[in-house]
Amino acid sequence: MGLAGLALLVCGCGLGDGDVDSLGTGATPAVVTYSQHIMPRMEYYCVACHNPDSSLGNGGGWDFSSYKLVRAAFASITSAAITRRTMPPGGARKLTVDDIAYFRRWESLGFPEKP
Repeated sequence: MGLAGLALLVCGCGLGDGDVDSLGTGATPAVVTYSQHIMPRMEYYCVACHNPDSSLGNGGGWDFSSYKLVRAAFASITSAAITRRTMPPGGARKLTVDDIAYFRRWESLGFPEKP
């Protein structure tokens, strides 16, 4: 793997197709759902590496490409991305305070999938 490939692997997570800032800032809504609020954040921060078709590596064998998979791995996701702040890795952009609030609100509501 060349230097450019290594840089992409280390910094690729957290560089999804969307701009997470456009998802809104400030207080979370009363209802946070996977489809409206969590999925876009997962796609932005995680799914580039954590999916079976990733060209960036296998993401440690974790697949976060669906509600069911994210829900099943929620404790591990919050441990790595919120508590220990080790994900996304390297110089990739970390979850913001607003993002963390969305994840926590989603958890407190019992992980609703759709509005």
